[in-house]
Amino acid sequence: VESISVKKIETVEEFKDLKIQKSEKGRGISLTLPPDIAICEECLKDLRYKNKKKYYMYPFVACAVCGPRYTTVNALPYDRERSTMIEFPLCNEDKTSCVKEYKDFNNRRFHAQTFACAVCGPQYQLYDRSKNIIETNSIKEILEITARRINSGEIAAVKGMGGVHLICLAEDDKVLEELRNRKKERKYKPFAIMTPKLAILENLVIFSEKERELLTSFRRPIVILGKKKGSNDGILSNQVAPGLSSIGVMLPYAGIHYLLFDFIGQKSLIYTSGNVSNLPMGIRNEMIFEQLKGLADFFLLHNRTIFQRCDDSVLRVHNDKVKLIRRSRGYVPEYLPLPFEVEISGALATGPELNVTGAVLRRNRVFPTQHIGHIKSLETFNFLKNALFNIKNLLQIEDKEIEFIACDLHPSFYTTTYAKELAEKYGINYFPIQHHFAHVLGLM
Repeated sequence: VESISVKKIETVEEFKDLKIQKSEKGRGISLTLPPDIAICEECLKDLRYKNKKKYYMYPFVACAVCGPRYTTVNALPYDRERSTMIEFPLCNEDKTSCVKEYKDFNNRRFHAQTFACAVCGPQYQLYDRSKNIIETNSIKEILEITARRINSGEIAAVKGMGGVHLICLAEDDKVLEELRNRKKERKYKPFAIMTPKLAILENLVIFSEKERELLTSFRRPIVILGKKKGSNDGILSNQVAPGLSSIGVMLPYAGIHYLLFDFIGQKSLIYTSGNVSNLPMGIRNEMIFEQLKGLADFFLLHNRTIFQRCDDSVLRVHNDKVKLIRRSRGYVPEYLPLPFEVEISGALATGPELNVTGAVLRRNRVFPTQHIGHIKSLETFNFLKNALFNIKNLLQIEDKEIEFIACDLHPSFYTTTYAKELAEKYGINYFPIQHHFAHVLGLM
C-alpha cells in the first residue's frame, strides 16, 4: 500500500455481509503479490491446541495473514487455482471443514488462498538416504524420529517453504566438521543458525532493538549479529562461523520449524541451504534426493509443489540502517520504487556473474528476482532465466512491451551473452554497464 485516501459519503444503505467476487484478469502496474510470510501467532496457537484436531501439530497451518505466497503462486490474480495448493482441494465434510472457514467472513481464513488442514492438505514423509520410505503412523512419530536422529548427530534434509535445508546440531564440533567435509567447498564459510528463542543466545551475541525487530518480523531474515567476547559456554561450536566476530541468526518461520524444536529441545540448529556448492537448491523431491544423497543422512520431505525456490534472506544493521546482503524469502517479489518517474513499459536486467540477482522494470517500479547465486553452472543459469521470466509473467508484461535489456559490461559473462540473445530476440537495444559504475549509480 503506497497511499490511502479517505472520503466520507452520505448513505442510508446498510450492509450485512461481505462478499468477495471472483477475480478478474487484470493488467497494469498495480498488479502485486506479497512475499512468503512467517507463521502468525494465531496459527501458532492452532498448531499447539490439542482440541483443534485438524490443525494440531499440522506443519502447514496458515491463514489469510501468513503462509506461502511467492513460492507457490504461478500466475496473478492471486487465487488458489493459480497456486500449487490447487493440488489439495479444501475439505467439505462437516461444520469445521476448510470450505466452511474459507466462506465465513468472520473467520481469519476467509478467502485465504494457501491454507489447508491435516485432512485435506500436504503431508510430510520420512525417507532414508536410499530414498526408501521410513514407515510412520503420525506426524508425532515423524517428529520423534527426526529429533532423535538429529540429537544423535545425524544431518537431515528438511524441505520447507521455498526449498530444502540441511539441519544438524550447532553445538557439536564433530557434526559440523562432518557437514563441512560433505559440503566440500564450505571449509571455512560460516553457517547460519536457527534458534527457537533469542533468550538462548543472549550470553553469546549482541543485538539491538532494531535487530530484534527484524528477527521477529514477518520476513524472518537471517540477521548477522556480533558475538560477545569469550562467552560461548558450549552453546555453539566454533565451527559454526570459524574465525569470525559475527554469526547469522534466524528464528523459526514455518510450522515445521516450531514442531521440530518442540521435539529436539531448546537448542540452536544449523540451517543451511540444501544444495551442492554452485548449484541451486532442489525443490522437487527427486531432485533433492539426487543432489543431497551424499550430504544428508535422511530426508524429511513434503508433497506440496514449490513453484519458485527462494533462499533465506540475509542482512545486517549498520548505524540503525538495514543492509541487505541477500534479498530473497520475505522480500521477493516486492518492488523497489524509483525516485523519479519513467514511462518505460518494461525492461529486463540479467545481472553480473557472481551473487546474481535479475530484475524486471515496470514503469517506475523495479522488481528484483530472488537471490540466484553464482552463474557457474547450467542449472544456475536456467534458474536465473526461470526467475526473471516468472516475474515478467506475474506482471503480465508482454514481449512487445520490453524496451531494452541491461547487463554487465564483461563480454565473457553468461549473463551478458544472454542479454545479447534477448535483445536480438525482441529486436531491441541492450545496454552493457560497467560493474563498478553500476555500484556507484546504486548509491545515488
